[in-house]
Amino acid sequence: MSDTEHEIRITLKDVYEKVNAQGDEIGAISSKLDLYIGLTERIADHEKRIRTAERWIFALPGTAFVLSVAGLVVAVLKA
Repeated sequence: MSDTEHEIRITLKDVYEKVNAQGDEIGAISSKLDLYIGLTERIADHEKRIRTAERWIFALPGTAFVLSVAGLVVAVLKA
């Protein structure tokens, strides 16, 4: 056996093709990451809006209770 039978040759063309293929893969990953970041920002915005609405909804019964007690007190004082 000679040494040339087990040689592996990697040319600059091979390296160039591999680097280009990796660049394409990185581009695809980057675009997916951009979509994910946009999605998480939208989810955060929805969560913020839901929390704001919940604050108002849960404040209404307390406000209604205070107003009804105040109305009762005013009615008792006028009587």
